[in-house]
Amino acid sequence: MKKKIYFIVNPISQKKIIKLKNEISNQANKYNVEFEILKSTFRGHSLILTKKAIEKKAYAVVACGGDGTINEIARVLVDKQTPLGIIPMGSGNGIAGHFGIPSNLSDAINTIFMDYRIKMDLGFFDKKIFLGNLGFGLESIFIKNYNKRGLHGFFAYCIAFFKSINSFIYPKFKIECQSNKMELRPLVLLISNLNQQGYNFTLTPNAKSNDGNLEMVFIKKLNIFKILKLLIFTLQRKEFISNEVHRKSFSKMRITNLKEGSIEYEIDGEFFETPKKTLEISVLNEKLSLIVPES
Repeated sequence: MKKKIYFIVNPISQKKIIKLKNEISNQANKYNVEFEILKSTFRGHSLILTKKAIEKKAYAVVACGGDGTINEIARVLVDKQTPLGIIPMGSGNGIAGHFGIPSNLSDAINTIFMDYRIKMDLGFFDKKIFLGNLGFGLESIFIKNYNKRGLHGFFAYCIAFFKSINSFIYPKFKIECQSNKMELRPLVLLISNLNQQGYNFTLTPNAKSNDGNLEMVFIKKLNIFKILKLLIFTLQRKEFISNEVHRKSFSKMRITNLKEGSIEYEIDGEFFETPKKTLEISVLNEKLSLIVPES
């Protein structure tokens, strides 16, 4: 019996779908593999399609999209033998970037059929997993503004960033980790499992996806000159060292909202909010099988 791989595609033009199908067909014949392309048409649809693929004994499920699509599909594959493949077709593609998955369509598809697998950790927060990033403060407001505009690409990222800076109101949290407690009003509070956040932009250049830890970056209030310096350093993949920047590795942390209203946060490029006051952030060790280029 031939192996069957399911490719789940976020809404893209018919022209791109035809190109994707042709590229997959060329390589599937060479590797003697069957495939099916499933189109996701609304938020949460990828979850449904992945469950159907698993019921049909999928050999692998491939996310063709950005970090949000990858996250949806991964939720179903936690603790399963069926691996997740990635063809980066989003804007920032931070998850694919961390693992060195090619942006070239033909090369990305070839990676799937070569079928080299690793196990990766996942972050867990508010009953949700994250493969890449969990962000509070400016990070969450930025994603909220970016998604609200309905635009995509690096220029849209820039517009959303400066709009977020202008309207930003500092949250106030208490974090508890390894018997240490700290109150903070962060410009940025980022928890990451990976070494980039998209567009080769990184605040966590030393993060690893299989070490049983998450990386926290807490950035206090910065003036506009230091913000610009921070941007330059992160785009150059350098670690920004300053008295206003604090880093910590951890496996479990408790966070409490000390202000009225909801906790606003982003997970893998999707905005959420919760009325809960206290929540835990933790690591799920090696819970996801992922197809990556062989290093």
